[in-house]
Amino acid sequence: MTDRTKHFLTTDLIPIPKSVTINEGDFVTLEDSQELILQIPENAGSENVLNDDAFQFWKIRFAIRREVLSETIHAEGYDLEIKADKTIVLKAADLAGARFALRTIRQLAVPERGVKQFSKFIVPPAKIVDSPDMAFRGVHICWFPETRAFEIEKMIRLAAYYKYNYIVLESWGVFPFECAPFVGWKDKMVPRAEFKRLIALANSFGITMIPQLNLNGHASMSRNGTDKHATLDFAPEYSSLFEPSGWCWCLTNPETRKLLTEMVLELHEFFGKPPYFHAGCDEAYDMASCPSCAEHTPAELLQDHLVYFNDLIKAQGARMMIWHDMLLPCDMDWTGYVACGTKENGTSELYKTLPKDIIICDWQYCGCVPAREPDFEWASSKFFMDAGFDTMLCPWDNPPNMISQGRYMATHGGFGLLETTWHTCKGNAFLNMFRTGAIGSWSALNPRGTEYLHCRQNEARYLRDVDTDMGAEHYEEVGKLTDYQVPPFRVQNWV
Repeated sequence: MTDRTKHFLTTDLIPIPKSVTINEGDFVTLEDSQELILQIPENAGSENVLNDDAFQFWKIRFAIRREVLSETIHAEGYDLEIKADKTIVLKAADLAGARFALRTIRQLAVPERGVKQFSKFIVPPAKIVDSPDMAFRGVHICWFPETRAFEIEKMIRLAAYYKYNYIVLESWGVFPFECAPFVGWKDKMVPRAEFKRLIALANSFGITMIPQLNLNGHASMSRNGTDKHATLDFAPEYSSLFEPSGWCWCLTNPETRKLLTEMVLELHEFFGKPPYFHAGCDEAYDMASCPSCAEHTPAELLQDHLVYFNDLIKAQGARMMIWHDMLLPCDMDWTGYVACGTKENGTSELYKTLPKDIIICDWQYCGCVPAREPDFEWASSKFFMDAGFDTMLCPWDNPPNMISQGRYMATHGGFGLLETTWHTCKGNAFLNMFRTGAIGSWSALNPRGTEYLHCRQNEARYLRDVDTDMGAEHYEEVGKLTDYQVPPFRVQNWV
């Protein structure tokens, strides 16, 4: 096998395995009853799960023979050998690691050659050793009124393909609350059964779905540039629950706390009681601006608010996550960072008194130009970690930052990486965020990470794998979440 062949087989494995060796010998055909020697700590039903994956990927089922695992493998890691005699030996720390190994084989496999219509996949003899560089590997996705269910499904499936293990799902006024039917866009509500289907789908891949409900800013459940309001545009009688602009919740109104309590409990229960709940709390620009709230300092109100909901969420067996920006003191020198805590509203000191079991989600996007250096020190996260908080960095559509932030988290004991996608989850940005975010979290310490900052040759095939798994049938459903090659012209001016 030539070096050129080996290059094309391995150059686009995403995320990057710790080591890949392509051995000499003929390609191995993946066939039904292929022998798979599985060394894994006892895990009831693991054979069935792996064979279900194998059937989905290659329409085969392995003949699995269990052996005792006699070595230590990192959590979610695996040691895989595809032998020239067609035997596959898979050593894994747990079921998750074994499933990740099959996902790597899927990327390594190619359709048989020399035929018009293939029926089998082939893989080279190879040895792959791999494990993640951090335990929390998340992607934050938004369900807007304009988002279609197949887009969310594709994001979930691609997240599984790239070995993420958490998804934070933020509903922008489309979740039909039973406790608050007036909250949300009535004509854009997504049926609860559809939410349930997608949560179950993620769980079937080993992905934990985390709900997000904004408990302070972004109370309008719409983007700032639209001035739409998911509640007040059609139910203005509920205005007392919000600050005058509608952007923040009114924190002095006891009815607000009662309503948000019911919404948090309903959402957490609906998502299957996951170990985390994201409470948002970013960009609360008009906090404490109504006549009632203005009688108090913003810090006083926010302190009581966060402590209450942290206790509520903790009582459900979960930990609360919040965005960082309202707590980072902007009176310090944070040039290039996002920092919104001020002395005037008292929030610049609030971090000192908050419970340390709150997880800080430090979203830093593109202001820190030196972050293009892989070993850049992310001072904002250092600030919160030094203050005693579990902290994760949260990049957006800036691939160098994804690599740099992942490396910083893995090197300095950060909680993890949460890749955010927001409203730009389309086209090349869609692939940039999912691909490079996966590399930044799984293979953060791999020195080859910076080689993956541009579109790669095999990603179109990986997307087709996902589309096939979805059973996509329509033009708009396939590819990079881009509906059109040529956008439709709604107005044409002819001269």
